[in-house]
Amino acid sequence: MSDFRGSYFVEAEWDGKGDFTPKKITRGEMNDKQKRVINNHYSALKKLLSDPAEHAERMCLGAGIFAKPEYGDIRWKVMIDPRTPESVIEKIAETELYADGSSISFLHPKVSRIEGVIRVADGSIIEAPALTKSGYVDVSENATFTAPALTEVSGSVYVSENATFTAPALTEVSGSVDVSENATFTAPALTEVSGYVYVSENATFT
Repeated sequence: MSDFRGSYFVEAEWDGKGDFTPKKITRGEMNDKQKRVINNHYSALKKLLSDPAEHAERMCLGAGIFAKPEYGDIRWKVMIDPRTPESVIEKIAETELYADGSSISFLHPKVSRIEGVIRVADGSIIEAPALTKSGYVDVSENATFTAPALTEVSGSVYVSENATFTAPALTEVSGSVDVSENATFTAPALTEVSGYVYVSENATFT
């Protein structure tokens, strides 16, 4: 989930789950200084993910360790965590975000841009009034996703069975479009799809 970004000579990566030691999450030999830096960095990440209510505002905003643009994946994880305070979620929603493909049933209305994979959970109803650009969009079965300001999807669009995706301003999909049985995808302004377009039986694509 988070690799150790920056101008360093040792590669380190940890998915944020379980325990870690610098030796287990690195590739290459470390000196003592590198070991301390890596340990401090991932100890902070572990602390954040263990208790976002306590640490999210300090670590993800302002001059926080995970406030830089390249940590959009971490801020996304914190933003969708139910333990994160609403006041902090509102602020994180306006930062750069990278969705990791986790199923969501709610998206803060201030979110305007998302990279990565947006996956709307089964049966969920999500409105994204400010969203203008996204990565891959996956609307799960019986879910409804409405994005009136969305103009560009930098990935594919997948609308599962009995799902509905409405994006009246969408003009470009930089991938494929797949609309499953009994699903509805409404994008009247769409003029460019880089990949294939597949519309299943009893599905609607307009």
